[in-house]
Amino acid sequence: MARNSFYSGSVANAIAIDTSADEAAASATAAAASASTATTQASNAATSATSSAASYDSFDDRYLGAKSSAPSVDNDGDALIAGALYWNTASDQMFVREGSAWVAIKPTTAEQADIAAVENIKANVTTVAGISSDVTTVAGISSDVAAVENIAANVTSVAGIASNVTSVAGNATNINAVAANATNINAATTKAAEAAASATASANSATASASSASTASTQAGIATAKAVLTAADAVSTAADVVSSAANAASAAATYDNFDDRYLGSKSSAPTVDNDGNSLVVGALYYDSTGSVMKVYTASGWIATSSAKLATMERFVFTATANQTVFTGNDAGGDTLAIVVGAEMVTLNGVVLEITADYTVTTSTVTLTSGAAANDELNVYAFGNFEVANHYTKTAADTLYNAKASLTGAAFTGAITTNSTFDGRDVATDGAKLDGIEANATADQTAAQIKTAYESNSDTNEFSDAEKTKLSNIGNNSNNYTHPNHSGEVTSTGDGATVIADNVVDEANLKVSNTPTNGYFLSAQSGNTGGMTWAEVDALPSQSGNSGKYLTTNGSAASWAVLDTDANTTTKGLYEHAHTIAANYSITSGNNALTAGPITINSGISVTIPTGSTWIVA
Repeated sequence: MARNSFYSGSVANAIAIDTSADEAAASATAAAASASTATTQASNAATSATSSAASYDSFDDRYLGAKSSAPSVDNDGDALIAGALYWNTASDQMFVREGSAWVAIKPTTAEQADIAAVENIKANVTTVAGISSDVTTVAGISSDVAAVENIAANVTSVAGIASNVTSVAGNATNINAVAANATNINAATTKAAEAAASATASANSATASASSASTASTQAGIATAKAVLTAADAVSTAADVVSSAANAASAAATYDNFDDRYLGSKSSAPTVDNDGNSLVVGALYYDSTGSVMKVYTASGWIATSSAKLATMERFVFTATANQTVFTGNDAGGDTLAIVVGAEMVTLNGVVLEITADYTVTTSTVTLTSGAAANDELNVYAFGNFEVANHYTKTAADTLYNAKASLTGAAFTGAITTNSTFDGRDVATDGAKLDGIEANATADQTAAQIKTAYESNSDTNEFSDAEKTKLSNIGNNSNNYTHPNHSGEVTSTGDGATVIADNVVDEANLKVSNTPTNGYFLSAQSGNTGGMTWAEVDALPSQSGNSGKYLTTNGSAASWAVLDTDANTTTKGLYEHAHTIAANYSITSGNNALTAGPITINSGISVTIPTGSTWIVA
């Protein structure tokens, strides 16, 4: 600030006054800059709030929260998106939007606990979603936040005396200036008393100096007040940053835990989670291509619906002395989970009876009598399953009711059969009936039949006239005398000719080839006389082959030992087909064991009699 032209006092005093005024102006400028910064931060906060609201709306459209019934629109009243989730409070189940319908999914116990944890901190997640941009900003200055955290105690101490510090800091320059110019001020007072002749000018100058000093003091006070507010804002901001960082870190960890387990809607099976990290067992995602929810297992992604023919899980426990209650994790770390009524319990390989030997809940097996130390208890927990492409009872009843009753039914169209009706072969008898004339009757007399027969030409019928002729022939008229033969063919007394014994030899046979010793005569169509000499296909040696059976490899015969050890322990393994292609009924009273997986073809059924069990392991 330029000195007043009318001031004639000490130069040192003028410089001090100018300096104080300049410093006050600088403080005012800094306070104005602080206000501008606060305005900018407010604008940034508003922008962050808008961005956070958009992020939360995106999340809110995918997880709709708890509902008492299936929603038809999302929480904003918009159309539902594929892969959206909601928790049904009526059935205590999670549902996923698949196509145009809600489909229930069944998380594991551990996953359900995680989901419940997220539900309990839903408000925190909502808060984090609302400040997502702020969280991102804090993450970008994590090193600064860490530095503030390291001096949190010092910041707290300074915050407690912030007003005092600010007051001193705002007046430090003025205080120093006054202290440095104490001698000059005293000298100026002495000079004023001695310069009586310049009283008027001095008075005017003193008045001007006082006015300037008052103005400088006022400006310093304003600057001090703004500095106090700025310091308080800085301390408050630092505390908010520390608190926000802690809340953001906690919320981010919770949301990341949920985000690692439900990956949202994907067009193909993901190989990493949404953060690019390894997948965790039990993770879920909605397959938008196949319209199905899938879960990640140790062997890869599988559908959470009943994709397998049957489900079974085995839990193994090693008992302590007199132990009766078995629950929690088994020897392999798997938590016991049972569908009551769909379990099988064995103790040292012996199947136990429900009620008599044990009782069961969804998570506990309790023995009637305590087990011995180191006894092995196995629990086979089966899941419900449904075979595809089958008729339900309702569908079957509808189909059967639509068919005609076999009693008094009227059938239309052709009826075919490969069997008989009432013991008659319809095809054979029908062919016979087709040969009867249209006007034929079943009551013709013998005379009518005789007349019809004799009236037909070329029948060689024996007529009455011919009978009369024969009747007129004498008893011995034209007696026939048969010829007598001798040699290889001879005649008997009644005229019959016979071949004599021991007279037919090779020369008299019509054979197509020359005989060889040991050959046999074989019928051969197309050869001379229809016969030929052929070599005998001799059996292998009988010696030392008692109890064996004859087999061939297609070119030579040999003896082999019959495999009679079925269902014994002499074999290391047994093989069977993995597809059931024909209907099969387990013998009543027997159980069956199949190595899974197994496929039952469409239209094929396996019948399990009452009292029998079929296990697919």
